Amino acid sequence: MLLILFFLIIIIAIFTIKIRINFKDIQVSNINENREKTPIKHHYYIEFEIFILKIIKIAKIKFNNQKMNKAINKMKYKIEDFGVEREIRKEIKNRKQLLKAFKHLNLKLEKLNFKLAIGTDGIVSTIGIFTVISTIIPILIRNNADKVQYEIEPIYNTGNVINFWANGISEVYLVHIIYALYTIKK
Repeated sequence: MLLILFFLIIIIAIFTIKIRINFKDIQVSNINENREKTPIKHHYYIEFEIFILKIIKIAKIKFNNQKMNKAINKMKYKIEDFGVEREIRKEIKNRKQLLKAFKHLNLKLEKLNFKLAIGTDGIVSTIGIFTVISTIIPILIRNNADKVQYEIEPIYNTGNVINFWANGISEVYLVHIIYALYTIKK
């Protein structure tokens, strides 16, 4: 009887575990404040909060680009030694399965703010890219238009440059992650 109760509690916990992803201050840029071209720089800060029964926080995991670079440098040799990199590449080649799994993930967007400044060598190509992006983004966010704030800005006569900044919150349930992984392996 106690064993059945234990498994019932575990099953309820799995179905009610919610993972909230807070991504703060994600930046990718190759221009400085004076709009001069520089090498590409990136910065990010991501928090994963894990809730049980949708409201009780049980863990909080923080990542930033410095922590991730340290972890990747420590693991680099271990991954290459076991041939895992080749296996990962084989898995990535089957992109249709990844897209199918992503659809089953049911990632819920709670809030998204982003700014994009983009430019190319030519004024005409900058206008073309700006127009395409300005048209595609509203189509992509049409279901979450009230939760998304964005700003797109063209940069003229500076070369091929990009400046991207984003903040946001999204949620996913553990049961959806398990199902998405199942569809990949199937």
